[in-house]
Amino acid sequence: MLHHHFLYRGYGETDAALHMDNGSSQNKNNTVIGYGLWRVMTGQHDSIPFSLMEAGHTKFHLDWHFGLWKVKWRTTTIETLKELADSVTKS
Repeated sequence: MLHHHFLYRGYGETDAALHMDNGSSQNKNNTVIGYGLWRVMTGQHDSIPFSLMEAGHTKFHLDWHFGLWKVKWRTTTIETLKELADSVTKS
């Protein structure tokens, strides 16, 4: 998916920053990091820094609020960052 995105949706950027959610059921971080390394080694990007969420980031008491907002978000037609922010504020 990343390769397809960079190939068909990229703007010729030489640097990319990727964020990964290191959930226990998503054991693909090594593959994605290896892919990023391959892109840099083959000259397709100059750099690709990766960032990961802090371990246990979803284990806090407000997590259920996010779930409620996500249910509401799936039934909306949000198209701008402002509309997104307004939906979070309203929920």
